Amino acid sequence: MKPNWFIGLCPDTTEWLAALLVDKPKRVRGFHPNDLHITLAFLGNCSPINAQQTWEHATKIPPHATTIISNQLKPMGNPKRPSALSLTFQQDEIISQWISTYRGALLQQAGARPDNRPPLPHLTIARPQRRITDKQRANAVEWSQSIVVPSIPISFSTMALFTWSVDRKEILFRKVHEMNLPKH
Repeated sequence: MKPNWFIGLCPDTTEWLAALLVDKPKRVRGFHPNDLHITLAFLGNCSPINAQQTWEHATKIPPHATTIISNQLKPMGNPKRPSALSLTFQQDEIISQWISTYRGALLQQAGARPDNRPPLPHLTIARPQRRITDKQRANAVEWSQSIVVPSIPISFSTMALFTWSVDRKEILFRKVHEMNLPKH
C-alpha cells in the first residue's frame, strides 16, 4: 500500500463518539477515536522525507487551539456513492480560514498537487465499507441524515502528522508526530 500523509487537528476528547455510532448500520465502519481529525492538508503519497520536512514547516506556523460546536452528520464524497460520514460544525470559519491559509504552503512544501477546493472542515466518524451494496449505502446515508447531533463543543489543541497504520483492522491511521497548539 502506498503511503498517504496528512496533517490534521485532533479532538481533545471523543466521549461523544460512541453515542453517535451506537445504531450505525451494518457494513458501516465506525472510526476509532485515535483516527479522528480535521485535515489541514492532505499530502498524499509524498516521500517520508517530504512529509517530515512539511511537518517541520507546519510546526513553525501552527494554528492556535480552539473549540467549535458540532452541527450535523453528513455524507461526504461523491453524492451518488458517499465514501464518508462526517461531523460538520457550526461557525467553522476559524478552521476554514486556517485551511485556506496553511494548505497551499504545506502542499507545496510536500511536492503535492494543489487543492483549490473551498475548505470544508469536517470530522469523519464512519465510512461505508468497500464491498457495500447500493441499498446498504443508501441505508447508511439515510441513517446519517436521521441523527440529530447535539451541540457538542469539541476542542482541538493538538496537531499531528498522520500516515496509514501498520495494521488497519482497528486503527486506520498512525500519528507520526504530534504537537500541542499554542493557546489563543
